[in-house]
Amino acid sequence: MDDILLNKVAMIERCLKRIDEDYTGHEGELESDPIDFAFKIKRFLNGS
Repeated sequence: MDDILLNKVAMIERCLKRIDEDYTGHEGELESDPIDFAFKIKRFLNGS
């Protein structure tokens, strides 16, 4: 595999880990406001 693909895989793994860390124990918040959840993920992916 080339470095670009490996870096993308690593980024996705970091994002999924962060989502797990941020939302474990807050599942109700995710269920009650999925739009807000999507915006939070977008801000995270954009580095904000």
